[in-house]
Amino acid sequence: MTANTLQRHNARAADRQAGFTLVELLVVIGIIAILIGILLPVLRKVRIAAQETDTRNWIATIATATEQYSNDFRSYPGPYSNDQIESGSAATSGKSITMAENGVLGLVGGLTLASGYDATLVGSGPFNLNPLDPGKRKPYLTVAVGQPGFSAGSYADDVGGTAGDSVVPEFVDKFPQAQPIIYLRARKGAPGVVGTTATDRQQYCLTQFTPYTKFAMNGHTHGLTVLGPNAAYDGSGLNQV
Repeated sequence: MTANTLQRHNARAADRQAGFTLVELLVVIGIIAILIGILLPVLRKVRIAAQETDTRNWIATIATATEQYSNDFRSYPGPYSNDQIESGSAATSGKSITMAENGVLGLVGGLTLASGYDATLVGSGPFNLNPLDPGKRKPYLTVAVGQPGFSAGSYADDVGGTAGDSVVPEFVDKFPQAQPIIYLRARKGAPGVVGTTATDRQQYCLTQFTPYTKFAMNGHTHGLTVLGPNAAYDGSGLNQV
């Protein structure tokens, strides 16, 4: 065997040793696929846990602002009365305002005596609606429409189609398909605990958030978890529209 022939033989042998066979490649790909299958559920759980933590912290922040408002005014936030919210007479552009949206107006502003709801004023601070003592306060929370935790979208029950929720922003959770954070304001001195119609006049009336669903509380299936005895829950949620 000549020197040149020996060199070519050694080069081909080195190439064969440096490469991977098809079986080896398939084994490596299989191992990678298994690792991905193990890691993806773990990463998903970590992501969900982070979103839950963010939501808890956000609710705690809202609660702190709500208590600060209560200390300042000796009442809980919301320029509209319980009667106005529960009867549906508190509305903008023909859509009812929920108590959750009412709370937003109380904490960060957006409502004036002169023009009613004004989207450009949301986040600038609540106006004093007493004509004898006009003025404006600093917002109790720093928010901007579109930021995580604050949405200007209307919501509707995905069971019954478009409902009557207004375009007033609401505080929402920190999950990808964010849902409104429900806020109920008690009626002081009322005898009962939970009512399902505006005429019940109990401490908490579920009509404070029925604009999120097309149906009344009693005797209907809708996508909201309900405390009333006659309302069914089918596991559906709210969709942003």
